[in-house]
Parts: sequence; C-alpha cells; structure tokens
Amino acid sequence: MYLGQLLKGEQALAAAHKGVELLQQEVEHSKQTGDISEPLIKQLAAALCSLAEMKMSQAGNLSVVAADAEALLQQAQSTDPASPEPLQALASLRYEQGLAEEALQLLRQSMALWFKPHKQSEDENEEEETEEADNDAQVDASEIKIPKKPVTMSEEMELENAQEEEEYQSNDEEKDDCMPSYEFRFESAKMLLELEDTTETAIQVWSRLLCAALRIIVNHLIV
Repeated sequence: MYLGQLLKGEQALAAAHKGVELLQQEVEHSKQTGDISEPLIKQLAAALCSLAEMKMSQAGNLSVVAADAEALLQQAQSTDPASPEPLQALASLRYEQGLAEEALQLLRQSMALWFKPHKQSEDENEEEETEEADNDAQVDASEIKIPKKPVTMSEEMELENAQEEEEYQSNDEEKDDCMPSYEFRFESAKMLLELEDTTETAIQVWSRLLCAALRIIVNHLIV
C-alpha cells in the first residue's frame, strides 16, 4: 500500500491492488485459525478505502470508476462497520456526483460514529428562557435593575471552549486514541461547510481539534 502511494498511474493502482489482496489473505487466514486480529481488519478496511479514493482521483471520468469505487467502499464498511472512513469516502463520491443531499446524510452517519455535538446545559437553557421572559415582560421604572456587564465575544468563545474541553476530557469515548486521525476530522469539518446550511457543527469540530493541539503543545512544553 505504501508503494502505491509513491507510484503514479497504473503502477500505483497495481501496487494498491496487491496490497489489498495480501491483507485479505491475512484476514482470511486469521479467521480460519480463530485468531482474528482487530488491527488487521481495520488495516484492510483502510486499504480498501485508499484504493477506492485512488481510483477516483486518477480517473479522468468519475462515472467510469464510480461503481468500482462504491463496491470497494461498501466492502470496507462491511469489513469494519465501526470505521467512519468508508461512509465519509462514499459521501465524497456522492458529492462529486452532484448528489449533495445524499452526501450530507452519509457524512452525518460517518460522524455519528465518533462525534457527539455539544449540547446546551440546563443552566444555559434556563438563562435563555429567563432572558426571553425579561424581554417580553413590561417593567415599571421603579423596578428597573442595573444591567449586568455585557459579555464580550472573546469571553463567550473562551467559555464555550472551556465547556467543550471539560466535556471532551470527561468522556472516555472522546479520547484522542479512540478517535479518527486529526486530518480525517479536519476534512469532515471542511465537507460540512460545503454541505450544511449552518457552520455550528463544523466550528465545534475545529474547536475540539484546536483544544487537542493545544494539549499536545502544553504537554510537550511540560516534558
């Protein structure tokens, strides 16, 4: 598979095909011996996705290789259902085919395997309801209270990042060692910007990536 990434054209595809075949043989052998290796299965699923993406990127006409690429991605998904990579690659294929709605649904299915959106806490909801009630109520002049100090945009962003960081650290499923790669999550956010009408989810993804990068820097400085 690594050789396929170094080569170009038909030679790259041939090397990738050979890599997939070797991995399939190893997986089949492990099943026969009853010693199924989960890392090997994940490696095969990733190799199938890589081969599909290689076919799509090298094709002059996407429609010529679309069926083959989709078959490879479906095989990857059946090989490792817990991997978000096949669904995201299929979403990319649908987007290139002009099927934006289907692409968005596939991307959401992919992200559901690793991303949990930040939800407002009960305190935040109560605060919003209180503000709405205050705006709708008629207040006498004698009951006017001194307004609270307005929160700046930077302070609001810091508060949101702190809340997301706390949620990130408290949830074992959100740990970096259980997540897709940094690059994969970054690409997910980029696709969301192209497909979704809002930027809220994409910003949440990038905020968490920023927190993860800052933790790495801080840990490096401490060591």
